[in-house]
Amino acid sequence: MNLEPSKQINLYGLKNDFLKLVTLFEKNKLPNKLLLSGAKGVGKSTLAYHLVNYIYSKNDLENYNIDQNSINPNNKSFKLI
Repeated sequence: MNLEPSKQINLYGLKNDFLKLVTLFEKNKLPNKLLLSGAKGVGKSTLAYHLVNYIYSKNDLENYNIDQNSINPNNKSFKLI
């Protein structure tokens, strides 16, 4: 099992936090800096990676699947990040 954040296609357990950040982004109120804190292994980097992928794949044909909290591995952002 690979636990590297850039390889995690699905986001588990952080759906509420992710949706709050997405809502802020959609309302153009997402701050330009975020500080994520917590114990090692809780998913801070994975959450950040998913948020960045959501933002960058917004206008991509194969965009982020917000209903399933999963990255589409065919989108350009996934390959570039």
